[in-house]
Amino acid sequence: MGMWTIIFVYGIEGERRLSHLAMQGAMMISLYRDYPRFHQPYYLLTLLMDVDSLVTKVEM
Repeated sequence: MGMWTIIFVYGIEGERRLSHLAMQGAMMISLYRDYPRFHQPYYLLTLLMDVDSLVTKVEM
């Protein structure tokens, strides 16, 4: 559970939100996506966003 507490912060009604550190990491990956070191992390982030988008569509 330790790693998930770094990534997610639980809100008042039990919703999960990105922690400040996780949001900074995602922003850094997005900002430096053109640098070779960040190609794979950016690709992974885009895949996760696509999965989230599809799950949201299915739930509706």
